[in-house]
Amino acid sequence: MTLSDLDVQSDGSNTTQALWVDISVGPRIPASGEYFVISPGKPVAESVYPGNPHFAALPIQDLSGKTYASSNRPTEHVRAQNQTQVNPTPSSPYTYEDYYWDQSTGMFTEILKTLQGSPQTLLHVVMDQTNMWQPDNPFLAANAILTFVSAGLVGIVMVGALAVRRRRRR
Repeated sequence: MTLSDLDVQSDGSNTTQALWVDISVGPRIPASGEYFVISPGKPVAESVYPGNPHFAALPIQDLSGKTYASSNRPTEHVRAQNQTQVNPTPSSPYTYEDYYWDQSTGMFTEILKTLQGSPQTLLHVVMDQTNMWQPDNPFLAANAILTFVSAGLVGIVMVGALAVRRRRRR
């Protein structure tokens, strides 16, 4: 799958890059962090990318619902553990990386990276806009019902007015 990634930083600057990920085997370079898409609808315990032995230790661990791009979405979650690469030693701390994908599309929705033993967040990336789904709008259903009822009332009034007009002509 080829996709375009637009990153907007808090200072207003942005970068766009084209990415390619095979949804059966994952990124071409396993350490690249290009976990942007997986096959949709994976069950718990299935490997994220079953065609690549590097990712065999990354099975879907749980399913939940989270809000992304103003819509509550069913998500698939994996928690990975990596040893830090800065001056690595046997006692180097680990980072924990939580990955979330939208269950129905397989698209990446969030990455949260934390350092072992620290509440500090090292990286937090969240999808906040997309054209793949519409935002949840609790007023949308109410507006649709109100429009339908209003149209029905207008129709009843028009039929009643026509009936009165016909009676007057006779």
